[in-house]
Amino acid sequence: MVGPLSKEICHLEGLDNRGIGRHYGARFILNGTLRVNGDDFRLNVRLVGANIGSQLWGHTLDWRMGNGAMPSHYDDIVSRVAAILADNHGIIPRTMTDEMVTKRAENTEAYEAILYYYNYFRALSDESFVNAMSALKNAVRRYPDHALAAAALGDLIATEHLFGYDEDPSQIIRAEALARKAVALDPACQTARFTMALVHFLKFQRELFLEEAEQAIKLNPNNANYLAAIALHTGMVGKWENAIEVVSRAKRLNPHHPGWYHIVAFMDAYRQREYDNALVAARRFNSPDFFWDPLIRAAVLGQLDRPEKAKKAVEELQALIPDFDVRGPSLIRRLAYMDEHVEMLVDGLRKSGLEI
Repeated sequence: MVGPLSKEICHLEGLDNRGIGRHYGARFILNGTLRVNGDDFRLNVRLVGANIGSQLWGHTLDWRMGNGAMPSHYDDIVSRVAAILADNHGIIPRTMTDEMVTKRAENTEAYEAILYYYNYFRALSDESFVNAMSALKNAVRRYPDHALAAAALGDLIATEHLFGYDEDPSQIIRAEALARKAVALDPACQTARFTMALVHFLKFQRELFLEEAEQAIKLNPNNANYLAAIALHTGMVGKWENAIEVVSRAKRLNPHHPGWYHIVAFMDAYRQREYDNALVAARRFNSPDFFWDPLIRAAVLGQLDRPEKAKKAVEELQALIPDFDVRGPSLIRRLAYMDEHVEMLVDGLRKSGLEI
């Protein structure tokens, strides 16, 4: 008997990837092959750009299935593929962002503004920040009931304060208002919950931060980006064991993660005076346009008594933040949170030759 599905399959036979994309109106196609040899299975998965017809990503998974049972790590495999493709820093958002860079940020639609938002946290550069802020402000004006756009703008405004781009404390109030609006529009919006958690963190409301962070993770435990960000802040409020567990899961979910994920490992090693391990993590941070990159390298190189390399890192830091000798402790506290974290980082910076 021929049913609707078999008719559809027959209709698609002979079509290439571009043809399938046109038929479904799809931008991306996920396909693959499964090979079976006794109890041994090999799954080849690939993501194809329907508009170009070529492969964007591929992965091979091998496992043994005894007695017809699915592998115990089946759910983990599915979660990893989903994160690699669709996470904020996944293959699909990165591909779409790269294609959109020539478009003026103020002329974007809401979904494009979200891509600019994702791109900022991947690049951590001044240009990507300005583009994301412009696009999101425009999106919120044009679509005032768009929960994700409001939440993303709130996150970016809170981040503007967190990283010292804006010293106006009222920005936290504005970020909180946007986050609360987004939660009201869509209580299941993970970005809204995360932004609320970040606002509580910046207001030094530890327990409220932990409660909201838990809600954000529950909404999508496979979003590696928010797992890593929450792990970072969770560690800074003193819950390091939990932070290491969560960020490790984020790294497993999406191996294409940005370098800032490594700041969790850096701080965990640095606070325990494991400076060699801290230096390894600091070098993996690899975000040269973001002042925390040279900051953590300078601090740990100061502790390791490597004056020449420490001096170079200090020069890089001062090039990004010329008045860091004055603003440094305040900027460090916004992310490091606890007095002991601030003091140990400042100690390393002083040993690196920075007068602070």
